[in-house]
Amino acid sequence: MKRLSLHELTGPVSLLLRLPLTGEPIAKIAAEHEQVIQASRKVWLGVFGSKLSSQTLEVLNSRGEYLYMMQMGRRGVIAYRGLIAGVAEFPAASDLRLVPRYYEEKGLTPLAKFWVQLSSLDPVAVDELDELRVARTGTMVLDLFRSMTSVAIIVKKHS
Repeated sequence: MKRLSLHELTGPVSLLLRLPLTGEPIAKIAAEHEQVIQASRKVWLGVFGSKLSSQTLEVLNSRGEYLYMMQMGRRGVIAYRGLIAGVAEFPAASDLRLVPRYYEEKGLTPLAKFWVQLSSLDPVAVDELDELRVARTGTMVLDLFRSMTSVAIIVKKHS
């Protein structure tokens, strides 16, 4: 797959989060967010690490399709996919009720570099990740377990 810069991407894009093995289990994070979705139909998920450029925020807001979260577990890769409803540097004050309580309880809210609003978050078969590539490099998504990258814009592989 050819390397693509952000301005060369024309179709839908997705966002990938690779969670550290030493952090909270992905299933626990997903469950906390799914509770808010069940109650309010949407949830904000805070992303730590690097800030996104205004151009990247704009692309994700206009053409963002899915958020993929993956984590290496004891039995291999565990993955979730959520439908992106919006991306922001910080949720609006009226939307703070859509942030799971643990962010505030653990002092995480001010640490998030950007936020992704999701309208769903469900487990996904690892096989689906085989069809995804990092837009900037063409690298297979699963190869990110061998790198320091934790957040990436991804696209579907074209046959």
